[in-house]
Amino acid sequence: MDLNDSISDILDSDLRFGRSFYSTFFKRYPQVEKYFDGVNLHRQAAVLTMTLLVIENYRTAQRPAMSTYLRELGARHNEWDVPLEMYDYFRDSLLESLSQFHGKDWSDNLNSQWDTAIDCTIREMVKAYEAQPESTPT
Repeated sequence: MDLNDSISDILDSDLRFGRSFYSTFFKRYPQVEKYFDGVNLHRQAAVLTMTLLVIENYRTAQRPAMSTYLRELGARHNEWDVPLEMYDYFRDSLLESLSQFHGKDWSDNLNSQWDTAIDCTIREMVKAYEAQPESTPT
């Protein structure tokens, strides 16, 4: 199994993967739940599932529109005061969820492919943090 097969299985599973991810994310890092107050998690599972497609595609073809999307996503997270360390929590939880989702089909090679793809997209999202100065109290 490779990254392309993985994303295909995720997309074929409807929202099962996204719902599973948020359960894992909140169990591993309960402090992140406050950032999801008032968020429709059913909708968020759909958004995550489609974002995984962007992550998978961005790894192989870093097209300008994808970079723009990821920087916009990073800017929104910055506006919501999501700290940078949460990206590490996200990566860890995502890899754990992927491993659980794929079960016996999960391998070191697939883990490495996803890890590289996630890191690539996180680096692009973080550019939005670097481009926007933090607000200073008055």
